[in-house]
Amino acid sequence: MGSEVFLYGYGLVCISMLIYNMIYNLYSQGNNRRLERHAAKLSRRVRRQFQYLMGNQEMESSHLHFIKRKLSKITYLLAFEHFLAEEEEREEKKAYLQRLRPVFQQLAKVYSKRENTQTAYFCYFLTCHGKELDCEELRRDIVSYMARDSLYCRVHVLKALCAFGDGKNVAEALLLMEQKQGAELHEKVIVEILLLFSGDASGLIEELWQNLPRFSLRVQRALLDYIRFKSGAYSERMYAIMEDPQADKELRFAAIRYFGKYPDPRAREALLRFVGDLNSLKWEYTAIAASSLARYSGEDVIKVLIRAMHSANWYVRYNASASLEAHGLSYEELLDVMNGDDRYARDMLAYRLEIRQMIEERRLARS
Repeated sequence: MGSEVFLYGYGLVCISMLIYNMIYNLYSQGNNRRLERHAAKLSRRVRRQFQYLMGNQEMESSHLHFIKRKLSKITYLLAFEHFLAEEEEREEKKAYLQRLRPVFQQLAKVYSKRENTQTAYFCYFLTCHGKELDCEELRRDIVSYMARDSLYCRVHVLKALCAFGDGKNVAEALLLMEQKQGAELHEKVIVEILLLFSGDASGLIEELWQNLPRFSLRVQRALLDYIRFKSGAYSERMYAIMEDPQADKELRFAAIRYFGKYPDPRAREALLRFVGDLNSLKWEYTAIAASSLARYSGEDVIKVLIRAMHSANWYVRYNASASLEAHGLSYEELLDVMNGDDRYARDMLAYRLEIRQMIEERRLARS
């Protein structure tokens, strides 16, 4: 009897799931048809404006009122994006969107009062067409969206501001996020979004650096990582952070990684000092600096990396072996390590050499 009840219950669950899927599919199809109807309605009106612009005529004044009224509804904004995505990139399309700037300035105030998902989609639309719709008033309104506690919304706000390409607004948005309690963006997310910045990266970096003390340590780490990806012109400032014993250790780690990408003669001595210090309590400095020495040449570099191979910390040994491998040293040149008493060092280095051999064999096979 118990097994029969279980089977009947299982069958009821399966039937319920089947009915749910059928209803959901019907609902999705209805939404798609509705989206296509809205897109078709908009396309007829918009293409007529394209024709006016192609003939060097002005758009109909009533069209701006029509498009504002329609795009204040999220379903029509979705349809409008669907229509624009299918249109070829041509001058009249760009000219048309540029003439819609006053409309989107008003829509920004409309969507500021909507729920987070609608506000986020409005920002997504601006991300897709930021260059044509960009204007100072619109940017100011978008920055204010950053006060929301929605992670999804904040991500799309930052993306829209990066599409506009004004560094000052991006810095303001990040500062506003810091002031407001709510969903915090992960450091990697911040870096990935900043890498989408369409404007002058050096201008953005200057804005961020001027405000660096106003950010939390978490965001400061992300900003230093962004600078490492984008510019080698900050060695002086990064060196000051790396050598400051009062600075947060995560910021010093970021500065050490910076000099791993942008070699600097002065930083070289500091990196050798970090790797030479095998104090187990400072293993993080040693490990990161060992990785950064991969791009620094010299016998003293090789010697300090070989010494680091005998560290009790696995990460130090791994990064030191990776840097030695990056220097292209042969088996014979590393014989002292391979034949030493430290089998952990031998095993780690043998592993790196095997990896290098496999990569070389694959390269030769493809060529």
